[in-house]
Amino acid sequence: MKATSRSNGRIQVLTPIRAGYFLLFTLFTLILLFLPAPSLGQLNETASAWAARLSKDYDMRTALEISNSREPQSTADAMIAWNEAIENRIEKVHALDLMNFVNLYSPIWNGSKVDPTTLNKLTARAKLLNREQIQAWQNALKSIQGKDVSDLWAIGILVTIDSIFRQGEYNTKQSEALRARLAALPPIAVDLLATKLKTAKAVAAGKMVSQEALFKGGSFNQKYFDEAMKMLDTTLTKK
Repeated sequence: MKATSRSNGRIQVLTPIRAGYFLLFTLFTLILLFLPAPSLGQLNETASAWAARLSKDYDMRTALEISNSREPQSTADAMIAWNEAIENRIEKVHALDLMNFVNLYSPIWNGSKVDPTTLNKLTARAKLLNREQIQAWQNALKSIQGKDVSDLWAIGILVTIDSIFRQGEYNTKQSEALRARLAALPPIAVDLLATKLKTAKAVAAGKMVSQEALFKGGSFNQKYFDEAMKMLDTTLTKK
């Protein structure tokens, strides 16, 4: 038995093959029509995932700040790696300033030891930067912090933004897009996140501009941010 369809007011007889395509197209259309719209639950799940990452960062930094048992060799290895990474990219950094940076830079630490995989990844990214790119981020972060942000810390914030570094390359277009988002951040939101995480406003801003859901549609998603902060509060309260 052959299927039929209407075209220009006339009934057409479809071959088995054409009938199969027609039925598949109809089924696909019905599926699209009845797919559920994104729900608040899905929004909460995304916000929850971000809150969980923020909480993990908070735990790492807190553990690092209260620990006095960093292995000297780990500190020395990290200082060498960072010194090589920033050479000829910024002004020479005093050894004491570099040591303070390394000892406070939580992304590279795992307990009292430096995680060599993370250290190598982030310092390799630093080597992809030039002075102009570093200064552009440094100036943008200064406007968030309200005072100078060192070029070393500007690099430290920048290299943690995964979406700027793909396939071993620095994505200038993505970097510019994320840097432009800094100007769209509500100061009160930056202050709130920095306070909750007990970190600098520049660091908090770096975490915010890299969170795509916060800028869905091109503008700051206050509803998403508020939901994530509620979940972050719940998580931190349990600690």
